[in-house]
Amino acid sequence: MKVYTVQQRDFLSYSDSQGFILPQRDPENSIFTDDEEGANCLWALEWMKGQFEKRMIIPLDRDLIWVWPDIQAYLYDRNNLDFSRHALFTFEIPASSYKKDILWSDFFRWHEVLNRLWEGKKDESERYEEIFQLKKHEQAGRVQGTTTRLHKDWIKRIT
Repeated sequence: MKVYTVQQRDFLSYSDSQGFILPQRDPENSIFTDDEEGANCLWALEWMKGQFEKRMIIPLDRDLIWVWPDIQAYLYDRNNLDFSRHALFTFEIPASSYKKDILWSDFFRWHEVLNRLWEGKKDESERYEEIFQLKKHEQAGRVQGTTTRLHKDWIKRIT
């Protein structure tokens, strides 16, 4: 099963002794920064890390890597990407890892967390729980995933 991610071109250069890629945060292009604008985004990243730890068996011993099961997010954002520095990476994930090692969520509902739309509401945790309740055949561009494990041997091509 394929997953896609947009990363710096040297993304594959950093891996551990087992061949799993060690993500390197790109502060220049990341929404997760320490400045005033990025502070809310950092809160959302920490929230997602907490969800990952709560729901996944694999450890959160490195940064999260955002992946998609289709290229709609890439097609939507490609005009904003600097292709001298970034590329679209395609990985062929073993079926056993596809569900076990990736926390899948709704891309649009994730923005409810990112923008703190339900913070402090009586049913806040219930609303945020809906982010992870995906339909069986969700439309393209609707699903995103986070993982800490992508293996160099799973790479298919770089665009």
